[in-house]
Amino acid sequence: MTSISSQISCPVCGAATNQKILIAKFTEGDHGHRLCGHCEVSYDEDAEDVRQIKLSANMIEGIGSRDDYRKLFVETWEIGDESGDVYTDFDWDDNEVLREGVAAHVIRAIRNQTSQSNLKILDVGCGNGFTTEILAREFGQDNLIGLDPSPMVAQLEPRTGVKGIRGTLDTVEFDAGQFDVVVIIGNLMLHSNVAATLAEAHRILKPGGIAVIDFKNILSASRMIAGWIGRFVPSLQNRTAIERNFVNMRYGLARKHIPLIAPPEKFEALDTYDKPPRLLEFANKSAHQSGLSGVAWRVLNAIDVIRKEQAWLQMTLRKRG
Repeated sequence: MTSISSQISCPVCGAATNQKILIAKFTEGDHGHRLCGHCEVSYDEDAEDVRQIKLSANMIEGIGSRDDYRKLFVETWEIGDESGDVYTDFDWDDNEVLREGVAAHVIRAIRNQTSQSNLKILDVGCGNGFTTEILAREFGQDNLIGLDPSPMVAQLEPRTGVKGIRGTLDTVEFDAGQFDVVVIIGNLMLHSNVAATLAEAHRILKPGGIAVIDFKNILSASRMIAGWIGRFVPSLQNRTAIERNFVNMRYGLARKHIPLIAPPEKFEALDTYDKPPRLLEFANKSAHQSGLSGVAWRVLNAIDVIRKEQAWLQMTLRKRG
């Protein structure tokens, strides 16, 4: 039977009823994950609590533990190393192929919309700068700024010459109309207030400037199946195969949620397309790719290709005005 709670309001649409429990409590966390029966966004139930924390630059600099960092930003800061490699816990055939491939999506999106030179670009959530570094080759290092709340951002300037700032769009004040492009790749679904993030992106973009975003798709087959199991078979909620569909994802979004977080009076939606899981798009030898687990990944992705609802959605938004 479906678990329903009316004690938590959806942090995206504000609905206070029909909030469905997908994960009552994560195995390694003190909160769960829910689905709004009104707008069908999924969200960590502590999202609103985190929003109430008034982040500051000093607070971010003072974060000392991995647990405290993850509470605020969902994902661990240890996604890369000082050489620029990323997601090193997976056995990639060639880490450069992964890094170049992720950046290629961004470069293609930008070039599809402009041939302008000397673009001013902000890379939000840049981590250790693996994407920023490649963008710098294409657009010039002096035209780029990398922004991230993790200590990894300190690696960016010494390694690449690109200015790195430790912080978030909540804690760093950029000028209105400062940038031609704002890039938010791989982390939009981690932000405490997605609509506020895109509102700030709108403010700091020049008129006609673009935001290139991507996020995990709540309507991919794997996440939909995990959500059904979580709702209707609560005893299976904490199985790894169920939980991993919702970890490192404060919000589960889909195409239909774009007008909620990027209002059409502010943004024109341009290119939109879905992308496979990174484990499938870029070659690797991890255990997830072998045996029955690997077969399941490929079958579900094949279904998603037909449905046009693969694991990631990428979109380019143009600022109106």
